Amino acid sequence: MAIDTTNSFLDEPEARKILALSEEDHRFVGRLHDAINGAAMIMNHFTRRNLKSRAYTNKFYDGDGSDTFFLEEFPVDLTAAFTVRVSSTRVFTEDDLTRWDQLSSANGTDYMVDDELGEVVRIDGDVWPCVRKSIRVSFTAGVAAASEEGLVAKEAQGILVQDLYARMGDNPSIGSESVAGESVSYIRDWMPIAARVLLLGLQKPSMFA
Repeated sequence: MAIDTTNSFLDEPEARKILALSEEDHRFVGRLHDAINGAAMIMNHFTRRNLKSRAYTNKFYDGDGSDTFFLEEFPVDLTAAFTVRVSSTRVFTEDDLTRWDQLSSANGTDYMVDDELGEVVRIDGDVWPCVRKSIRVSFTAGVAAASEEGLVAKEAQGILVQDLYARMGDNPSIGSESVAGESVSYIRDWMPIAARVLLLGLQKPSMFA
C-alpha cells in the first residue's frame, strides 16, 4: 500500500528514522506504510476533521436563514482561491459572490471569512438561504505541513507510527516494557498519551463537530 500523502504529515524516510529502520531494509515496507497511513487516519478521527491542508472543490453547505455558516475544515488559506456561489434553487447559474479582504486592494462587498474558525459571514445585509445545499464553496483549508501546528501534527504522527508498528507484532493489543529488570506485559491504550496530548490542541471544538 502506498503512503496516503493527502493525509500523512510523515513520509517514508522520516518514519524510518523514527523507527531506526535502515533505508536498505525493505522487508517490512508494507507494514511501515500501513503504520503511517493508520496513524494519519487515527489523527483525523481524533481531531474530528481532515487535519492536513488540502483543496476542496464545489463543496456544498446548508443555509439556515442567518448571515453566517461555518466551513467544516479550518484554518482557511485565504492566499489560495476562495469562491462562494449561492442558489436557493440549487441551480448555481448566478455569479460568484465577492469576498471582502483587508489585505486585498480589490475588496468585495458580499461576505468575509474568518480564516481561523472557517466562519463565512454576509456583510451585504443579506442572509444565506434556508435551503439544504444552497451554498457551493471552493477553498483550501487545514493544517499546513510546514506550520507550527503542522510540526505538532508530525510529532504526534511519529508517536502513533511507533505504537502501530509495534502493535503489528504477534499480539497487537499487548505491549511489554522492562521494569526493574523484568519484562512486564500490559494492555495497550488505543492512543499513546503523548500523542493524545499533542492532538488535543488540534481538535475541532465539539460544538462544530
